Amino acid sequence: MVTQGMIDLETLGTTHDSVVLTIGAAKFNPFNTSDPFEKLYLKLDTSDQVEKGRVIDEGTLKWWGTQDEEVRKDTFSEHDRVSVEDALDSLQEWFGDVTKIWCQGPSFDFPMLGNLYRNYDREQPWKFWTERDARTVTGLVPEDIKSKIDFKAHSAIEDVVAQCKCVQYVFNVLDIQRTF
Repeated sequence: MVTQGMIDLETLGTTHDSVVLTIGAAKFNPFNTSDPFEKLYLKLDTSDQVEKGRVIDEGTLKWWGTQDEEVRKDTFSEHDRVSVEDALDSLQEWFGDVTKIWCQGPSFDFPMLGNLYRNYDREQPWKFWTERDARTVTGLVPEDIKSKIDFKAHSAIEDVVAQCKCVQYVFNVLDIQRTF
């Protein structure tokens, strides 16, 4: 079975050294329409990140104030927060059999998560050549695929599942049977 992964971050800024609030991850097979599996949702401790010099952007905080109340409450709730070290350990374990790793746009999630690993003296569990971009793939079809999916935007776990489904949809529509 093909096992690829998708990650999504929700943060308090857009620079690579921003505080990471949540990480969503799901494994999927882009060559079929089976549901994403082995979902992982991590809510990271933020105070330790600030102590390490990670930043909070005021504009991003204001933007969060305009988002769905349910998503905002979950994302900012202190309930179920874990240390960054524990989160990175969980993500390391989750990566086990992932052959390709996807995110929505290569200039946000990958560099920010890579910076978080370096900030905590950890080696990231993926190689740069395994990175894939879901935004580019979904742009290959002339329709808004996400509008067909019922999900709460900016919830890391819901975004990651929607992104998996979008890639699967495009691969199916374009009859992509394999990639390199």
